[in-house]
Amino acid sequence: MPVAALVFAPCGEERNLNINTELQIDPGTSSPSATSFLAMDSTDGTIRTVYHVALRQCQ
Repeated sequence: MPVAALVFAPCGEERNLNINTELQIDPGTSSPSATSFLAMDSTDGTIRTVYHVALRQCQ
């Protein structure tokens, strides 16, 4: 998302932080009758997710 598209809360106002995570898959050349499985986890027991937060100093 471009920085110009961000909407900041007014200075001094409390705001909740909502994080939505999405997992998408492209079927590619799979057979339409094939069974597929999709999971959002890690086989080595670690999950790494990077979030970017934009802050602006109140004026």
